[in-house]
Amino acid sequence: MRRIFSSSLASLTLSLSLALALAPACKPSDPPTLAELQAIGDAEKAGSRLMDSPPGLHRLDADAGPKKAAVVAVHGLESKGKEWIDPLLALADNGVELHFFRWNDRQCPDAGARDLTAALRGLVKARPEIERITVLAHSYGGVISTLVAQGEGLGVPVELHIIASPLASVPKLRDICDFAGVPGSAAGAAVSWRQWRTVHSEDGAFKDLEVDPQVVDLPGLEVTSLPATFEGGRLGHNRSITFVTRELDPEIVEGAPPAKAEPEPAPTPTPAEVAPPAEAGVGDPPADGAAAAE
Repeated sequence: MRRIFSSSLASLTLSLSLALALAPACKPSDPPTLAELQAIGDAEKAGSRLMDSPPGLHRLDADAGPKKAAVVAVHGLESKGKEWIDPLLALADNGVELHFFRWNDRQCPDAGARDLTAALRGLVKARPEIERITVLAHSYGGVISTLVAQGEGLGVPVELHIIASPLASVPKLRDICDFAGVPGSAAGAAVSWRQWRTVHSEDGAFKDLEVDPQVVDLPGLEVTSLPATFEGGRLGHNRSITFVTRELDPEIVEGAPPAKAEPEPAPTPTPAEVAPPAEAGVGDPPADGAAAAE
């Protein structure tokens, strides 16, 4: 399987990534509950506990009983989990099931999309009482979630929120995975989608790229531009999850219909916007975890 991370020893960062990839894998822990994450009381430690979950789709509030709607959170590349703690806890009392998809984010997009598709179909099959699914997908997680949305339907309505995601690809994905961006096709049956774009210059993962990798033109895609600041500070790559969750909080309730957003027309990218940077590898975004403070 191709990996996103280069094996080059030219930089310390890539060397450490390679060492981690080749090191014996630690046995993951059982997935945490929301109550456990809240009890930890420290977002960084709680995030580490969350990311220590085994691969797969995990319900975090199983003690709340079956619900008619489910929220599925999909993390990005090398997430440390910290960015998800407050958003997940904020959704705890909304009458929906809360699930977290822990996946191998070192694989290429198509493989990640297959894993997510299988997980969501498994959820629908195992839980016929679920009538709709809301997916909150961040960064690289938004890429694989978009590919899933463009595939065959899951049998229930799906509302996808794509948050700070490089849908037009980035240099490493082009070089390692030959991935030029998500296809220009529409979402599948019973799928609505909305993209939440950070300000290019304020996003620590994208600001060094000449062209904003969030910009794509997809049929029916609703686009919301996030503000540059949030709660007195910069609204960067990872803080975008908290902002979006708070915006959606009143809508993510049991039995509520998909949000009727006011769409912002998605600009049609020019050839320069979809072309890779002139100098290969320049401006590669840091791992999501590296931007955890943003």
